[in-house]
Amino acid sequence: MKEKRLEITESGQFKALGHPVRWRLIRLLGERDATTTQLAAALERSKGSVGHHVKVLSDAGLIELSRTRQVGGATEKYWRRSAPGYESADGVRGTSMVLRAVLGELREEPHDDTDTVYLSRARIPGTVVAELKAEFERLSQRIDDARVASDEDGIDIGMLLGLYRPAGRPLATEDDDR
Repeated sequence: MKEKRLEITESGQFKALGHPVRWRLIRLLGERDATTTQLAAALERSKGSVGHHVKVLSDAGLIELSRTRQVGGATEKYWRRSAPGYESADGVRGTSMVLRAVLGELREEPHDDTDTVYLSRARIPGTVVAELKAEFERLSQRIDDARVASDEDGIDIGMLLGLYRPAGRPLATEDDDR
């Protein structure tokens, strides 16, 4: 049974997800539980900086403490996602938040032949919209199901799928003019 995604509704959650480093943390915590030290090493950032971002995500309820472990005199805290994924019913803020995060990753990551972008615009029946949304959900789940451990042979990818209501209407075709 597929776990339910967390619906992002509060302004603090949108703000927490408005930083590309936090999206990268969420992605890493989707692979496995990790400590702030492990996350800092994976992101090649300072432990203090990552600790700040972990606190923001935790305060927003987007990640949670999964367990602790005593190491010498210190306590290691392991963090995990509070849900397998996130969604927003607030289209504009949710879409803007996701696009900012993707843009942040695109600026930082090298590009290769796995990068593929399609942009289509059309007037289609509502039933097709519902089918597309279901297909997007299946594709997202397929990626989640195909996830491999970080030490296995694999390719890091991101997938951005979305439907939006564009301003205006598409240009009429010649058939529409008849």
